[in-house]
Amino acid sequence: MSNKTMKPARLTAEDIHGVWAIMPTPATPDASNWRSTNTVDLNETARIVEELIAAGVNGILSMGTFGECATLTWEEKRDYVSTVVETIRGRVPYFCGTTALNTREVIRQTREFMDMGASGTMLGVPMWVKMDLPTAVQFYRDVAEAVPEAAIAIYANPEAFKFDFPRPFWQKCPKFRR
Repeated sequence: MSNKTMKPARLTAEDIHGVWAIMPTPATPDASNWRSTNTVDLNETARIVEELIAAGVNGILSMGTFGECATLTWEEKRDYVSTVVETIRGRVPYFCGTTALNTREVIRQTREFMDMGASGTMLGVPMWVKMDLPTAVQFYRDVAEAVPEAAIAIYANPEAFKFDFPRPFWQKCPKFRR
């Protein structure tokens, strides 16, 4: 990438190799207090990213099912992802979780994080809603269409997402790949 107007090509499955780490989001000591704002420890975030890269990881994922989608404010998510992207400085790919309660919010977050420099999203179906197969497939199609530059790592966690990700789901996935 030679300038800010050029974006790197979307990652594909062939680009993914080696060891990827799913990192937790470090909280500030007062994070459990409802009066607190800015409850993500951004200095610790940067330290963890540097340690993971120094340890030789090939990629980093974050904001999965440790609860970030439901417990962080938008501003906290934005600051956290910005810190991770700035610390990585393109040295390894970074997929940030953009799971939310509805497709519109998933698309908004995915677009913004891709604009910040994320490589892709680690994405489960909207939480707290049990989906049927056609709805789950359509959800991923919609996100892929709305944010075509985002690599999507389907986060298949049946317990968290109340969807079993059955074999027919995976058979339909190639139909919406580019």
